Amino acid sequence: MTGECSIVDVGFHELQLAISLHRQWLEDSMSLNSSQTSVELAGKNILSRYLRGMRHLRDSISSQLITYDIHAMIVSTLILWIVSSYMLNFLSLEPVKDCTSHFMSLFIL
Repeated sequence: MTGECSIVDVGFHELQLAISLHRQWLEDSMSLNSSQTSVELAGKNILSRYLRGMRHLRDSISSQLITYDIHAMIVSTLILWIVSSYMLNFLSLEPVKDCTSHFMSLFIL
């Protein structure tokens, strides 16, 4: 272990800390001896922690989607390219004489 935390670990830790502080803030805000400004400042601090944790988790999910969905994007791009080439041939009203060779020529670069 190198001691480095992943984005998910940082985001999860930040959210857990925000939840803990939020619980404490709710208990403190119910007491009569806490001032209004200290309650507001603590609330802003908790909100920023929630937002920071959510931002870390959002970035982690985005990077995972980009990493793992690249294969699906490549396949869908190829399918769209094939369909669009057939649609262009259909719209130009030029009949394709040999469908098999035309289809195979799409895959040969």
